Amino acid sequence: MQETLDSLPKMTRAIFIAYCHDELTFETIAQRFGIPVCDVVREISLALVALDGVDSEKDA
Repeated sequence: MQETLDSLPKMTRAIFIAYCHDELTFETIAQRFGIPVCDVVREISLALVALDGVDSEKDA
């Protein structure tokens, strides 16, 4: 899983960590990064899809 996190674009990884680890809200992350909330949602979704692929590979 760490390998997949490391392979994410820096912004995507930072947003995902802010959301999951730091437990920040979408609004707080958006303010912190200077981006719209919809971009925060998109970046978190991209990270989740990438990480879901890792779980799927383990199950196979």
